[in-house]
Amino acid sequence: MENQKTIRRQYLGRKLVVPKEVMPPAWMSKLLGKTILEEVKENDRVLDMGTGSGINAILAGFNN
Repeated sequence: MENQKTIRRQYLGRKLVVPKEVMPPAWMSKLLGKTILEEVKENDRVLDMGTGSGINAILAGFNN
């Protein structure tokens, strides 16, 4: 049974569990997410501030 305090989403092939108080990734943010996966290279720095769940920072971390 899913916890009533979380939202489960699939985002670019990754499973996310986001607290209800946090804005989950929107469908249109996939363009940004795909760009991050393509463009962010090892040792790059990325700032993901005030954008909701922080998924873009997590995606950037996959490339490091």
